[in-house]
Formats: sequence, C-alpha cells, structure tokens
Amino acid sequence: MTVSGYKLPAGTFVLAHTGAACRSEENFWRAREYLPERWSEVREPHAASLVAPFGRGRRMCPGKRFVELELQLLLAK
Repeated sequence: MTVSGYKLPAGTFVLAHTGAACRSEENFWRAREYLPERWSEVREPHAASLVAPFGRGRRMCPGKRFVELELQLLLAK
C-alpha cells in the first residue's frame, strides 16, 4: 500500500491522527473554538465520517446499542 508517496509493507500498523482532523476548518465549523453547541444542530462544513466513536461497518463496536440504551435511561432519570 502507498500512502502519500510512502510505501507501507504488509502488516504495517497505521494510526490516524483524528485530533488534527478535528481541529481543521475544512472538517468542522470554527474548529479551534470550544463550542459545545456545535453538536446541537447540523452546520457546514461538518465531516460526519470524522465522528465515529464506535467505529463503522463490520468492525463497529458490538456494545454501541447497549451504550445508546444506557444513555437514554440515564438521561430519563
């Protein structure tokens, strides 16, 4: 596999630096400011694929649904 011109041998562990991506204005509106309200409504630009705390696809966390139900219960109390 080649990433940005670097050849990576099979089995190489690759870690994405999501912190840098989350502070980019290309991905989030006013990215460098602390704005909790940013999550209360959809604004552009917002790269939804950057926000996946439980992962995506076949390797998604099997406990995701459990956590969602627990949060609903906690907030209801």
